[in-house]
Amino acid sequence: MNDNDKRTEPERDGGLTEFLSAWPYGAEAACPARWVVTPSGRKMLQLRIDIGVLQMAPDGRPDGTLPHGMDSLLAHYIAEEQRSPDNVLPYKLSAEACAELQAEVTQYYQRLTAYRELEDALGVVNDSGHILDLIDLVGEYAEDDDVAWQFTQLYPQMLVLNTRGRVDLCRRAGDYAAEKSIVELSISDLETYYREQYDSPPAPDAPPPKELEELRELQGEGDKQRPRSEAEALSEEIDAALKAENYERAASLRDQLNRLRNRGKGKGKGRLQDS
Repeated sequence: MNDNDKRTEPERDGGLTEFLSAWPYGAEAACPARWVVTPSGRKMLQLRIDIGVLQMAPDGRPDGTLPHGMDSLLAHYIAEEQRSPDNVLPYKLSAEACAELQAEVTQYYQRLTAYRELEDALGVVNDSGHILDLIDLVGEYAEDDDVAWQFTQLYPQMLVLNTRGRVDLCRRAGDYAAEKSIVELSISDLETYYREQYDSPPAPDAPPPKELEELRELQGEGDKQRPRSEAEALSEEIDAALKAENYERAASLRDQLNRLRNRGKGKGKGRLQDS
């Protein structure tokens, strides 16, 4: 048998081809993530990627390992930090250590992607939060600034994902005040990040960074979805009437708003009078 004959022999893959064919990958395919239950009864996450399928534990490290006996490398270094004088590591993170942490970032990002596809906001918040903590750890302790930058440059994307997840949880709970606070803080944090990372301010006509624009759009969505009080609704109608130069309607609406604001205001001192 020559080499060409060997290459045309059917490959035996234990049914993997059939398995992947039943779950196609690509834009036309169904959701690329799903929950499965292993023969041992454990619930696991699967993510369909171009070259196959990733199977991940739903908590702890996605690969199920316990580095240094801890749930993750991040947990290991946090424990090391807490045992150190002034809660500061007495050593820097080598390139090798940072490479291990980068691998952990990749794992958590892959699982985060699965959670996003499944619209699991809490999973997105937890895993993006883990990555944000890794970025902070490496930024503080990496020996090499170039290596640290490989992590730091992920901050805008991870902050947006984390914020979106937290906003989703707030909207499900109807907590619009918390949503507003979260988005405002994230915008402030991202503006600070760009000021600190770049030496000169952007040109006046330069478009804002994509991630900052996403957060501002998210803020606008929240403002539109938040239930309006009667006073807020009247104020918006007044603004619209003024823009349309319908001053008579604006005056009428302003009278309604004033009556609303004065409603329930007593003329006394607010104490119960003896009868």
